[in-house]
Amino acid sequence: MKKILGLVLYAAVMFGVTAGLGMFMMKKTASHGSDIAESGDAHGDSAVADDEHATSDSTAGETATSHVQTVDAAASHGGGHATEPDSHAQAEGHGDLQLPVAVRSSPMSVEEIVRMGLSLKSRDEVLRQRESSLKDAESQHRLIQTDVEGAQQEVEHLLTQATDQRAAIEELVARMNSQKDAVSNERLAIASEKQQLQVDRETLDADRRQLEAQKTALAQSETDLQLKRKELENDRLAFDGERTKIRVDGEKLVKDREKWVAEVEHTNSEKQLLAEEKEQIRVEREKLEQDKRLLAITPGAAALPSQKKPVDAVSTKQNLKELTEMFEGMSPEVAANTIKELSLNGETDMVVDVLVLLEQRKASAILDAIADEKLVSEFLVKINSRNSQPKAAKK
Repeated sequence: MKKILGLVLYAAVMFGVTAGLGMFMMKKTASHGSDIAESGDAHGDSAVADDEHATSDSTAGETATSHVQTVDAAASHGGGHATEPDSHAQAEGHGDLQLPVAVRSSPMSVEEIVRMGLSLKSRDEVLRQRESSLKDAESQHRLIQTDVEGAQQEVEHLLTQATDQRAAIEELVARMNSQKDAVSNERLAIASEKQQLQVDRETLDADRRQLEAQKTALAQSETDLQLKRKELENDRLAFDGERTKIRVDGEKLVKDREKWVAEVEHTNSEKQLLAEEKEQIRVEREKLEQDKRLLAITPGAAALPSQKKPVDAVSTKQNLKELTEMFEGMSPEVAANTIKELSLNGETDMVVDVLVLLEQRKASAILDAIADEKLVSEFLVKINSRNSQPKAAKK
């Protein structure tokens, strides 16, 4: 009995430890997902603040030529029109299950397309982080399932041991019943001897004393048998209680397993929803690329202007203006590839002029997309030297 109680207590302790560990890992996974979402929102806010600060610094440092004023006015006008779509995109970025819907009465501007691309890129990163957190949760669920299966095997082992002990107890009861039958047979023999003692009165006293002694022994044995029977009944009741407790624990384990299966199915459904959202983002990205290609083939941006032949200042200024408009209509990756090709062809100065004329945000995005750090550092040095020159040198 002590071994059975010890094994049952050990199984209960192991089950409690396993359940506590599972709840702790689930809480840790939920807190990790919320931290990732908060860090994504903070990163987006800090990026917007840095862009605004860089734009204000670049505007204060540039010279006030007529062409730059015209470009700044157009950019501010486009930024005013794009304020409402940006706020709409930020509001949708906070909702995990809503996607931006483009309902416009006029075509999107270049700046709006670029901002839409950046928002889609940030949403893609958030989805990737959420997918990795779901994979971590799935691995933790697998560990919990392994622990639960181990605890269930231990409980089954305890049930097997309890069954073996019950068989031993039943065998002991059978032996006690056989002993009881033997005592009954002895009692019948004593009764027959008593009849013989009545016939033989001469030896009655000696036989009577002997009979009383035997009666006393039999009474003691009957008392012992009753005590043993009571102990056996108590042991049987205790065994029934332990069996009921083990059955309840087994049902609880089955319920926990069903709950875990339901959580796994819920996780799979969330993964499927994430896959659908990812597909929708991919379709929107393809549509965005198509819009960019349409803007790239518009009149005035179909081909790069030739700079091989010597031209005058007016033609150079016109070519730089056309190049600037063409780069504004490109994505940062395509613009980075074009800049690499121009630098390889010896057009580094023209690229620097175009980067100076571009907006600070657009130029920063293009430089970030260039993988060659040496080329980027060369461009930055030349841009800084151009910005540090006086107005007379620029004219």
